[in-house]
Order: sequence, then structure tokens, then C-alpha cells
Amino acid sequence: MNTGLGDVANLGWKLDAVLSGWAPDALLDTYTAERRPHCERMVRRAWHNYRADNAILPTPRWTTLGKSRRAPSSANESWRPARPEWRSLGAQLDVRYPESSLVVSDALPSRHRPERYVPTARPGHRAPHVALPDGRSVHDLFRGRFTLLNLTPDRG
Repeated sequence: MNTGLGDVANLGWKLDAVLSGWAPDALLDTYTAERRPHCERMVRRAWHNYRADNAILPTPRWTTLGKSRRAPSSANESWRPARPEWRSLGAQLDVRYPESSLVVSDALPSRHRPERYVPTARPGHRAPHVALPDGRSVHDLFRGRFTLLNLTPDRG
């Protein structure tokens, strides 16, 4: 579902920009190049979760000898294969488009970790949430506008 919502958000603003006349039709060509890598990561993740779910053994049944037929010795062990499914903040929030023709890359290597989200302000990545003194999110300042982040230290 998150992938579908991300697809809508990505394509929606581009369609609006083209239909409103402030962007060329070629902007729509960036959709596939941006979304495909993310969607491929999500499909691999879903396949992993599917296999993990199938690895969970059923509730123990007692044989006539009173021994469990299930190999794991505890409930925690039976859920071990599914743990990554529940630790997926990086898969949900680490949306990035460094390969996009709209992004000027910083050329630094980047590793996607589906279990962990590390906020970053790198080009092509989702802007990190920062709480402002008045309680708003820095994302509230971006709303509806392109935003260029200047992260150079203040020399003053």
C-alpha cells in the first residue's frame, strides 16, 4: 500500500506540473526511473516476508508419546523468520531517487537498509523530519513548494 501511495504522490505532482504548464511533458519520463528501484526493493521485501511467513510452523501438536512435533523450543523462535517484517522502518521511510535525472547526485555510496531508517538530507532522499521550536515539522515549511536545503555550516 505504501508503494502505491508513493506512486500516486510521485506521478501526481508531475501530472499537475505538466497540465498546469510550468513543466515540460518530459518530466513524466522521470516517473519510471525514480519509482522502479524503490518498487523493486519493496517486491524483494514482500517476497522475503512471504517466505518468512511460510517458515512459521503451526501451533504445536502433541503426539501420542507427548512430544511436540514442532522444532522450535519456544514461541519466540517460531517467529524469528518474521522479525524483519516488523522491523521495516527503512523500507517504509527511506524513499530515495538518487538515480533520477532531476537530482544532482553527491556521488557518495549509499546502502538501503530495510530494517532501519537513517534520516539524511542527501540529494534524492526524503528530507528528514526536524521539529521546530514552535512544534511544527520542517516538512510544514516545504508544503507545496520545491525546497533547496543549504546545509553548509554558518560561517558568521
